[in-house]
Amino acid sequence: MSQPKEILLHVGHGKTGTSFLQSVLAASSDALHFRQICYPISNTDRERAAKGLTTSGNLSNGENSWDKMLMQADDIAGMSLLVSNENLFQRLFDTIAEDISTRHPGVPVSVLLFVRNPLENVAASYSQAVKSGNLALAFEYALNNPHNDNISRAIKFAEACKRANFKLTVRNYSYERNRLLTHLSDWLCQPESTFVLPPVRVVNRSLDSAELEIQRAMNKYLPVDGAFLAQTMSARLPPAANSKPKASREALETYSEEIGERIKKGNAYFGRELYYEEDIEPYVEGPQDKQICLSREQLDVMMETMAARLRMLSRSS
Repeated sequence: MSQPKEILLHVGHGKTGTSFLQSVLAASSDALHFRQICYPISNTDRERAAKGLTTSGNLSNGENSWDKMLMQADDIAGMSLLVSNENLFQRLFDTIAEDISTRHPGVPVSVLLFVRNPLENVAASYSQAVKSGNLALAFEYALNNPHNDNISRAIKFAEACKRANFKLTVRNYSYERNRLLTHLSDWLCQPESTFVLPPVRVVNRSLDSAELEIQRAMNKYLPVDGAFLAQTMSARLPPAANSKPKASREALETYSEEIGERIKKGNAYFGRELYYEEDIEPYVEGPQDKQICLSREQLDVMMETMAARLRMLSRSS
């Protein structure tokens, strides 16, 4: 097997700007290849990136995913092999690190990991689950879910990198969301002018609070096929001004108390103020949140989308 001169792994743990960066990498794959950085990607994903759509990186999650990725590449001998996939965050401390070391002995590996402040992250992940995962439960469910502990996972991830002798760089998306391309450029040691930006600056747009509640109701009453509405709203409407889900003050205060210790643990491990506690007020449900307010544009897009779906179902019945 031809060996690259180095392996570069871009990793996020969900809702850390990964969709935007992966679109940039896909659109810039030719320019990167010219600079001896190979980002193997299918033509389908390259075309999706050109339209500003999500690509999920260049490494699939099934069996033989590494081999399948390399099949998309020319000879990688002497080049830098660039890989991007959010699931590396979950899988690296299981088997991936060992697999990479076995397949590419002696090849240096550098990792760029983006994390996010806990409350902001659990809110964004919850909204994504409503948008794309058919979740109909309230935000308090996510606050009470013990599996939403990405700080502990980040520590395990860093330990896996240390055991494998991978060089790890960690950045907090909450601080750096407006400098993602700068950090990618610095990490790859390439000028920002190398990169081709997607046609839309917001890739994988979040739903605003009203859209989120409508989609949550859709998931409740149409749990399998309801995501079509969120997909259309995300693609056609302007960036959301208020995308924070709401919960009771009591639930948020309980969460804040519990997360404080995890933040201290994470900052102590990484040796700096990587994470910080956020103000819960923007997430507290108030009387005004009992009502849903839509713009004319939102209403038109929703009705047009639902009417099109009803016509399609009528023709197929």
